Amino acid sequence: WPKLSYLRLLSANGLLFPSRQEADPESCHVGIPPSTVRKFFVSHPWWSSHPDPVKYQLQRVIEAMERQGCGDEDCVFYDFCSLSQGLRSERLQRQFEAALNKMTLNQCYSEMEVLIIPETAMEAGFDPSTWPAQYQKTHNTASYAERSWCVCESMIAHVQ
Repeated sequence: WPKLSYLRLLSANGLLFPSRQEADPESCHVGIPPSTVRKFFVSHPWWSSHPDPVKYQLQRVIEAMERQGCGDEDCVFYDFCSLSQGLRSERLQRQFEAALNKMTLNQCYSEMEVLIIPETAMEAGFDPSTWPAQYQKTHNTASYAERSWCVCESMIAHVQ
C-alpha cells in the first residue's frame, strides 16, 4: 500500500510506479493499513507490461488524493505496487493467489475509497511509439470497458 508521500517522491524524481518487490517498504503500509489512514483502491487499465509507462496514472492518483485532502500516510492499493509481479517464490505466489481471490472483498471494504482512471494511453493522448522499447512491444489497446477486471472493479465501485 504505497503512501501518498511515496507517490509524491516518485513523481518528483520522475520515477514510474515500482513493482511491489521494488517498492521501498518504509514508504508503504505492509499488510492491512492502520484504521487511522484513508485507503484508496485504484481501478485502471494496464497500458503495457508496465501499467503506467509515462506516469500518467501516477499523476492522476496524486491529484485525486490531494483534491480530497489526503495526508502523507494515506495510501493506495495499486495492483502493480501492491501485488508481487513477475517471477515469484512459492511463498509470494501463494500470497499473490490469495490476494487475487480476495480482490473484490478488498475493494468492497467499508473504509475503501475507489479511484477509477479509465483512460488508455491513446485516449490520454500518448503515442506508444515514443515509449521505451520494452513497453512499446507490450502496448495494450483494449479500452477500460473491454477489460474484465476493470469492468468488475467499476461495477463494484458503483455498488458501494
